[in-house]
Amino acid sequence: MSITYSSTSRFALALATAAILCTTTANAVDRPVNDETIVTSTKTNRPLYKVGNTVSVLTADDLEKRQARSAIDILRELPGVTVGRNGAFGAVSTVRLRGANSRDTMVIIDGVVVSDPSSTQTAYDFGHLRTSDIKSIEVLRGSQSTLYGSEAIGGVINITTKSGTEELSNTASVEYGSYQSLQATYGLRGALAQKVNFAVNAEYYDTDGFSSRDTNTEDDGYENITLSGKVDLQATDHLAFGFNLRHIDTDAEYDNCSWPSTNDCDSKYKQTTGRADADLTLFDGSFSQNIGLAFSDTDRDYYANGAFDFASQGSRVTLAYQGTIRFNEANTLVFGYEHEEEEFSGTWNPSEDVNTDSLFGLYEIDVLNSLFLTAGLRLDDHQNFGSFETFKFSAAYQVPNTMTRLKASYDEGFRAPSLYELFSFYGDPMLQPEESKSYDLGVEQDLLGGDLSLGLTYFYLKTTNLIDFDFLLGGYIQIPGKTTSEGVESSVTYNGIENLTLSANYTYNKTNDVNGDPLVRRPKHEANLNANLVFLDGQANVNANIHFADGAVDNFNVDLDSYVLVDIAASLAVTENVEIYGRVENLLDENYQVVNGFNTPGLSAYAGARLTF
Repeated sequence: MSITYSSTSRFALALATAAILCTTTANAVDRPVNDETIVTSTKTNRPLYKVGNTVSVLTADDLEKRQARSAIDILRELPGVTVGRNGAFGAVSTVRLRGANSRDTMVIIDGVVVSDPSSTQTAYDFGHLRTSDIKSIEVLRGSQSTLYGSEAIGGVINITTKSGTEELSNTASVEYGSYQSLQATYGLRGALAQKVNFAVNAEYYDTDGFSSRDTNTEDDGYENITLSGKVDLQATDHLAFGFNLRHIDTDAEYDNCSWPSTNDCDSKYKQTTGRADADLTLFDGSFSQNIGLAFSDTDRDYYANGAFDFASQGSRVTLAYQGTIRFNEANTLVFGYEHEEEEFSGTWNPSEDVNTDSLFGLYEIDVLNSLFLTAGLRLDDHQNFGSFETFKFSAAYQVPNTMTRLKASYDEGFRAPSLYELFSFYGDPMLQPEESKSYDLGVEQDLLGGDLSLGLTYFYLKTTNLIDFDFLLGGYIQIPGKTTSEGVESSVTYNGIENLTLSANYTYNKTNDVNGDPLVRRPKHEANLNANLVFLDGQANVNANIHFADGAVDNFNVDLDSYVLVDIAASLAVTENVEIYGRVENLLDENYQVVNGFNTPGLSAYAGARLTF
């Protein structure tokens, strides 16, 4: 693999332009209240106020206050995020970022890309992602292929699970509620000899569910067992090792499968993922290196009327190296190499594989400690279609002596054709990658001494060279033309009343497919309002959430009705070690659909208890 003159010249020009502006660090200026540090936007620990891209962050505390047991339950509340589920619990569930396709959302858990290489278009299925072991979720919107390669046209969702703690901690919980739903969790976290910390988590979920299709009445049940473990070893002051492993085993009933059609359908999903890495820090922390080996194995088996129907298997192995050089407080270079091997096989498809080698570089520059610039370039060499180059640039500007922050970003992306699109019975090995260009412009303002925070962002995404299934030709083809998605994300947060937090966001999203029609299942309007109250000296918590969506259409120009969802969750610490909690979902018993023909949960209630020891 070789980097072309155009590749190096674009990167060098971006770095040179920014470097001329910055040689030293000046005095600090007033900062926004939020000094939170994130990693997804640059693959380094970087304060949020220095990031030009748009990022939302959810913590374990957010998940617990909302009592969100499935990741999609809380992701839908973020600006620019749309979720869908094809029926009952455990059914295929999707997340779209800023109107992009679900296959364009890259999902990473503890450094492992978790999409299934054997699925038709490699979209990650959120239907099996439980939350009991999640520490944080970072949602980075806009095309991000410069750092993350294929599958990141819409953005990246980076999930980190809980790590060990200095003191041994056990947490167990049990919850029961509507649809005969039972959830039980256990978590153990601790440390050994101040060198090793560890975390182990187990979760069991079982429900009778409800009918996936609106034309049927029988319940479609679901069972999920999720196990995870993490070990971190600080070998020396300069050398550390990390290991993580995650396994999901599910069984889901669904409707309308096989031929002739039957509603006695069952899918069994198993996924095992893991990563081992080493961190080496040199020269007083100015040069750090990480090398890691990650893998994922996904097996899906399908049954109709109790008999085996078909199966698929997908695997991915990734070797990644990243170096970070901090020349001074104002200049940082991030660079890396990745080698990825993907393989798939199935009942109706031969075993096929493909390799990709990648180089990337990113430069971060702080100009006078108020203007923060980032420029990056990536070159991917795909075994099938050859080389592809992506570029990114972002800027964040803290207006001196104010709490006003301006931000902008331009990002390029691509999605390599999936193994199924290339090599299945319906595939075409000559397919080329989908391509995207995105940009956004935003402003953030803190008022009332930081108690009131406002945000407004305009975004635009264009995707070309799309791959889709042509029913007349009976296979996947390249679609001429472009799809576009543009809109506005706005948000407001108020913390001016002690123990009360109020937040709201609204997203306007206009989309067009290659024919100028709206893209399916993308609401034109989505809004979310949340209120959280802590009382009884921090022992009690009440959370209320309202979610609104309107203006979505589905296939065949079917209009999806607007809907309003109201959820309430409450918890009480009875003792230092015992907490009881409960929630009501869809309080108004709204009858709605996010996918035409598929049911959604009605009014439901859940209660549980948690023991910490």
